[in-house]
Amino acid sequence: MPISKTAVLCFHITIAALMVGPSVAQDAPAGKQAEVERGKKLFDQCAACHSVDPKVNDMPGPNLHGVVGRKAGKQPGFAYSDALSAKNFRWTAEKLDQFLKDPSEFAPGTAMAFSGLKNDADRQAVINYLKTVGSPKIERSRKNSDLPAK
Repeated sequence: MPISKTAVLCFHITIAALMVGPSVAQDAPAGKQAEVERGKKLFDQCAACHSVDPKVNDMPGPNLHGVVGRKAGKQPGFAYSDALSAKNFRWTAEKLDQFLKDPSEFAPGTAMAFSGLKNDADRQAVINYLKTVGSPKIERSRKNSDLPAK
């Protein structure tokens, strides 16, 4: 039974799609990685006071390794200002965004002498970087998530 021209054409289109597919799929993680790298570079301005190395605890600011998901103002061994130690929440991307935009407005009386990152994209890049440095994955129940209840 001879193979039709249509079958051959479909075969070539399928092979071409398979060859292009992985390239397109790899672009998304590369873009995300570029955003994390940009955040890491932006974090350099934070490195004078903060470290993300879990073994470094002698900085003027608290260690930020694993900060996403951590209770605010509660890292053992660090003397927080009353402004942060009195807070009762976990650091989420949203809370970090608010704090990094204007620390003094978010927590009046904070000891953090930083005027904030005013650029939304810069804050998001730093937060994306912080998510990669030891932050625990927080499992949220459907009740507390954006997902509809079953």
